[in-house]
Amino acid sequence: MPRVADPIDFELILTPNPEAPEGLRVVAEQYWEFEGIDPDTDEIWWTRKTSVIDYKPWSGTAYYAAAAGVQALSPTFACSNCEKPLTLSSRQTLADARRGSSVQCRNCNGTVNDRSAAILNPNALAKRARRLEDERVSRDAYEAKIAERQQAREQEQRLVEARRNVVEAEYPAELDDGGNALANATLRAKVGALAAIHAFETPSGLVYPVKYDATLAPSFETSRELFVAAFRAKLFLIHPTSAPSAFVWDDEDPLAMTGSFYPEQARFVAPGEGLLTRRLEDHSSGLRSALDVESLWSTDRRDLIALSVELVADEAIRYFSYFMMSLNLPDPAVAHLETLRSHTAKAATKFPLGQIYRMAWSSSRDALAAHERNRGMSKDNAATHAVNRFGQWVQRALDNPDSLGEPFNEDTLNLPLSAATDIVFRVVLGMQPMRATPSEVIDALGGSPDQQLRRECDWRIPERTGLIEWLRTDQSWTGQAFREALERVADEQPSLCAPGCAHERASTVAYQCGQAYDRMVSRLGEQDSTLAVAESTLIGNKSPYDGLTGNLVLAKVLVELGWVAVDEAGEE
Repeated sequence: MPRVADPIDFELILTPNPEAPEGLRVVAEQYWEFEGIDPDTDEIWWTRKTSVIDYKPWSGTAYYAAAAGVQALSPTFACSNCEKPLTLSSRQTLADARRGSSVQCRNCNGTVNDRSAAILNPNALAKRARRLEDERVSRDAYEAKIAERQQAREQEQRLVEARRNVVEAEYPAELDDGGNALANATLRAKVGALAAIHAFETPSGLVYPVKYDATLAPSFETSRELFVAAFRAKLFLIHPTSAPSAFVWDDEDPLAMTGSFYPEQARFVAPGEGLLTRRLEDHSSGLRSALDVESLWSTDRRDLIALSVELVADEAIRYFSYFMMSLNLPDPAVAHLETLRSHTAKAATKFPLGQIYRMAWSSSRDALAAHERNRGMSKDNAATHAVNRFGQWVQRALDNPDSLGEPFNEDTLNLPLSAATDIVFRVVLGMQPMRATPSEVIDALGGSPDQQLRRECDWRIPERTGLIEWLRTDQSWTGQAFREALERVADEQPSLCAPGCAHERASTVAYQCGQAYDRMVSRLGEQDSTLAVAESTLIGNKSPYDGLTGNLVLAKVLVELGWVAVDEAGEE
């Protein structure tokens, strides 16, 4: 239940000062406003504390400002000096009078009147007016800046939301290509995709943030190459939840995408449909199957050998840099990168990574010992010495392989191998990356299924005799349609069954056949030119038993003209 004030036991009369500005009179009236007598303390119950009254623009003291605005008179009490009705200097004066203390009126006190007069001095009022105007201008400018910032934030939020809609429209959440992307991807693209999954997968099924650092591959260049290859091969798709800031937008049209993006800010997802986690699991499984050594073409095997050497060389530089810095010596890769690359590239073609680690370790220790032994050797010179010693260790190992000690093990705590190195050696090759020799890698990748795959490709191509017979007897086609079909086949992007299969040269053979048709048609006419070119596709075959590219081109063209294989026609 709210407290109720007791009635007052005094009279208070406020007389506004006509010389005081309206604002000052308001301050004075607020100062003297009360509710009554506090029943608990018998003190005056003031409506406002002085701390909430805006008196400071007028005076540093509340009761001086109040005295300048009004004259407060309490005829209930008398001045102890002149015995006239008491004019109040402050709230405290009234409180003392109620307690029976001797108090003086404003005239006898003098100080309050002097301070009031100073407040009402025209110069003081003019100065205050100027100060208030300056404050108003500053306040208006500040509020305008705040409003401008708020408007900019709201505009930025609207732009972000609009761009988010553009991103969602540009990159659908689900896209299933039926496995075509994986089937047509290069070996490096597949390694890059699997390495990125191992390095950056999240429990949600998204892959992010993708960083071109040693998490993915041992060097920035290799990290970028592998991931870009995977993305361009469509082994990863950008997820529509990627922030608009992940993309580069056109300068002139803020809602137009340039096609460029920042990998670290984008979110990636495996192609397919359904739950993201399941899609990523299936994609990872598909990549592993596609990287099975037994199914790799000869071109992929050669690329895998080259990639394994590159990764070993880069991992060696990474270890060399790490160990040198652990000895408080400069990173040799900063000033001597090309020389160091030359040494590690040479070593990586002959020795396992663990033994190159040992060479880098020995070179670093030699450099530290030389620096400590020779006080005049700078740390930069010590780094140069380490690189030179590393080259000597590599040459010594080449000259006398028996001098090599046991390979070092991986430093899984301080310097774990990158995801790409793990994928190539442990997943694809099934080898221990620190101990696998280049010769063992080459032996493991010897042979290939290329020849069998090329034969199977040829077996799927229709017999030439039936194609020519249909062309001679069917009356539905025209020479112009034949020429247009050749043009379309020439523009196709071939999907190879194996290196050197019939599909590899199909575009070239179709283009050459089209050129031959153009040279003949003006002399022979459309029908004879078509038959002549169809017969000449035989030249496009490598041999009657291998690489039947000419037969493939003829079959593709006739399918567009309406030819149907006998077994297909029988089913209709």
